[in-house]
Amino acid sequence: MLDIRNFTTGYNKIIVIRDISIQVEKGKVVSIIGRNGVGKSTLMKGVMGLLPSSSGEIHFNNQDITKLKTHSRARLGIGYVPQGHGVFPNLTVEENLRMGESINVKKKNNDFDVIYNYFPRIKERLHQKAGTLSGGERAQLSIGRALIGTPDLLILDEPSEGIQPNIIQSIGEIIRQINKDLGLTVLLVEQHFGLIKSLADTCYAIDKGRIIGEHTSDDLSSEIIQKYLTV
Repeated sequence: MLDIRNFTTGYNKIIVIRDISIQVEKGKVVSIIGRNGVGKSTLMKGVMGLLPSSSGEIHFNNQDITKLKTHSRARLGIGYVPQGHGVFPNLTVEENLRMGESINVKKKNNDFDVIYNYFPRIKERLHQKAGTLSGGERAQLSIGRALIGTPDLLILDEPSEGIQPNIIQSIGEIIRQINKDLGLTVLLVEQHFGLIKSLADTCYAIDKGRIIGEHTSDDLSSEIIQKYLTV
């Protein structure tokens, strides 16, 4: 579904991601791991077109999207939840959810009840300003907003950030259930090794802007994950 080929990007003239190649198969959960500052979020911004490509290509559903604008990539069916969850604090929960309706213009079956089924607390707070939600609730809202657009690929950049451990486990279970129920493909950036271990079918490790390891779920142990997070 997503094929990143020898991709290089960064900020202005500073290269952060160098010559990275990653494949994400349809229906799978692929995790990108590594310490803080090694380029994980930069890579996701590059995939979404928030940063330009210095070299390489990105293909989504067999279409070259390397030069497309961010909104065009979203409309092709890529949902993006940025690091820090990225809700609109002055809008209500319901207004935030409706912002996700523009994702994936090929599909028009925006089913809010599906979102409420996975995130019932969101339904309870529809008329509340998003800025007043707890960290866990903001995480749920940001994922729900991306799901409203029925994306083919969901990119999650550190969904566990700033969330209590019991909520992290709950969100992990919901992501796995969504992957199973809807067949949704997920590209997950994460440092919480319990979440990585429970979700990832394949895992790529990044250090200094390059891929330094690739593992399937069969050989992905907590020790391996911890090694990449503490190098």
